[in-house]
Amino acid sequence: MGTWSAALYGDDDACDLRDTIALVAKLPRSGDQLFDLLRERELGDGDIAPALWVVVADQFERRGIACEAAFSRALQVIESGDDLAWLREAGMDEKDLKKRIAVLAEVEARLRAPRPPKPRPKAGKPPANPLQAGEVYAFPTMRHVAVNSWFPSWEEARFVPDGWGACVVLATGRAFDWLPWAAVESLGVDTDRKPTFDDAVAAPFFAGQGPSRCVPRKLQMQRTGLSLLGRVTLDAAKVDSHLAPTTSPERTVMAGWAISSVVLGWGRARPPRGGLADLLP
Repeated sequence: MGTWSAALYGDDDACDLRDTIALVAKLPRSGDQLFDLLRERELGDGDIAPALWVVVADQFERRGIACEAAFSRALQVIESGDDLAWLREAGMDEKDLKKRIAVLAEVEARLRAPRPPKPRPKAGKPPANPLQAGEVYAFPTMRHVAVNSWFPSWEEARFVPDGWGACVVLATGRAFDWLPWAAVESLGVDTDRKPTFDDAVAAPFFAGQGPSRCVPRKLQMQRTGLSLLGRVTLDAAKVDSHLAPTTSPERTVMAGWAISSVVLGWGRARPPRGGLADLLP
């Protein structure tokens, strides 16, 4: 735990957990369900910094998420002095420890008299996924890279196409059983012209690149200039094996990677390995 200050969010783990909570707070679940999800996937039963329990309760209280279990666990950490003991052992000096006591006192006061809970998002139809497994796309590139789709236009991104790339959607799913993700891999097609469907199916993957998960957004797909070439039927078992090393869906959704950030055009520094044909039935 690399402590920057006596603040509650003075280290990387606390900041990361805060970002995770901002994401899962959008799910149509009760506070108790969210707490169980965080405890299972983020906190676990291992040796974690006691302050992370306080972070959960602090974020829940600030967001008006009612959860007695989260508040009680954080108050236990504060009252026992576990957080201060952890920080003292980690090397925090007495001056900063006194500041930390004041920080915890402020959190404790709010947890004992939390603000009224806000309505939780209602369960309904989950967000649509604009990508489907087996879809093969072409996209324009500049120096073998797709446009940065966070820019609203190619002009603002200073993107002038000089080639083409292709990619295949290997799998799709939902992080936290709600938020869409897609696993995509680039294909080594000829960059001098827009590839055909047959070109893409026969093309190799890039060595060293591998499949990557992204958060599919229709607007960013449009900005990237994705053009559907066709669809293939993939062997699910082969795809699962191929995806094994990739980032987890939850981490992908938290990072918010756009499809434009995980696809590439062919480059000489990326020799071929295998190909889409290897994942067909």
